[in-house]
Amino acid sequence: MNLHTQIEVKGKSYLVKECENSYMIHPRAFGIAPVWKDDSEFDYWFDLVVEDYKISLRSMWVQVDCALPRIDGVAPRPLLRDGKEGYVYEGLHLPLLYSGAVLITNSLLKTEKHEEVEENPAIYCYRNTYEYIFENGILVTSVDHSRDMLRIRKNLDLGYRSLDKKRDVKCIQRFLKSSFVGNYKEISNKKLESYLQKMKSLYQETISFN
Repeated sequence: MNLHTQIEVKGKSYLVKECENSYMIHPRAFGIAPVWKDDSEFDYWFDLVVEDYKISLRSMWVQVDCALPRIDGVAPRPLLRDGKEGYVYEGLHLPLLYSGAVLITNSLLKTEKHEEVEENPAIYCYRNTYEYIFENGILVTSVDHSRDMLRIRKNLDLGYRSLDKKRDVKCIQRFLKSSFVGNYKEISNKKLESYLQKMKSLYQETISFN
């Protein structure tokens, strides 16, 4: 899952790899969505920060074919990102109201020699892996899973497990599922739509769009 999100914690930057409810935040929460629902050009990126146990949105980049609003007085400006033309909102510092668990990683070590893994490296390919649990945007607890990910890498390196064996892949998946606090199973489109509408309503009550 590509969540298009990075997060800074204690001065260090991490990639959000997994998230309950599928999203921590989404452009649609701010009324930003493509004219065509399945627009393949629609893209976005979020920059978050955790300070004093509170999570907030610092900046947002979007590539979309619709009129863009001001968000809390901040107007978007053009910005190229990875060769793509889009618009960025900077200096937002908006509190997020997210509740749920997220998995964050940094320091990519290796990728297994499988195309799908190289495009989106497995979570055990990172040196540092943490799980953060939020309640209405407040960090309530965290779990360090880095040693568990090291254990998986060692078993693969020593030949105790192989990604070419379905049984071993299932074993790794079961181990990951049992290790994590959150449920990262992809939710249905109906539940996702309901969650996005709830998110949009929450921000319409707390954020100015002019």
